[in-house]
Amino acid sequence: MTQSNMHGPYWIGVLALSLVLSACGSDSADNAESAVESAADSVADAVDDAVDSATEAADDAADAAADMMDDAADAMDDAADAVADAVDETIDAAADAADDAADAVADTVDAAAGAVAGAAASAGGDDPCSLTITAGDNIAYSTSELSVPSSCTNVTVTLTHTGKLPKVAMGHNWMLAAADDAAGAAAAGTTSGVAGNYLPKDDDRIIAATNLVGGGESSSVTFALSKLEAGKEYAYVCTFPGHWNIMRGTFTVTN
Repeated sequence: MTQSNMHGPYWIGVLALSLVLSACGSDSADNAESAVESAADSVADAVDDAVDSATEAADDAADAAADMMDDAADAMDDAADAVADAVDETIDAAADAADDAADAVADTVDAAAGAVAGAAASAGGDDPCSLTITAGDNIAYSTSELSVPSSCTNVTVTLTHTGKLPKVAMGHNWMLAAADDAAGAAAAGTTSGVAGNYLPKDDDRIIAATNLVGGGESSSVTFALSKLEAGKEYAYVCTFPGHWNIMRGTFTVTN
């Protein structure tokens, strides 16, 4: 075998081996590149996931902070409303108390003025047989006692309303009856209304009675003293509904 013949197969084997080794090296490089790309993709995915998680956490924290701020604002509004309501209620209560105090003072003044007038009337004044009594915008007569001397033949009683309210709202009258009959006669007049002066018509229990009067009005009634029996107790009342059990007094004849 010649040398040239030996070299031909040898170089063919070397070339084949080289090709095999080259192929193997190419596969390793490809595998390494694929591993690097996979690692890079994994890192990128991990970074994206971390960024997404951080973003969501930041959004949740922002939402929670906004909710807390809204709750705090609502609480402040509620507190402000409560304070305003408390102030309004205090002001209203003070105003009501002031009105009540003013009304009480006015009632006291009216009662005092009426008491003076009633006392003067009871004392006889210029004419002991003519009596005056007053009532205002409250449920009270100026006096709870009236008397006349037995020397009187006729007695005149004048009722004056010193208030301002009309008779339909705070009307007053003066009715005289035996003490035992006063309540029954007053109750019987309830259905007669303002037009009937809240007096029962043709009721023998009534000895004398004025008309119903409102603010600024007066009414008088004159009756014979002989209608009263010696030793019997007599009472006068206002027959306006709800008044008679409060607005009442005694009527006596003195020697």
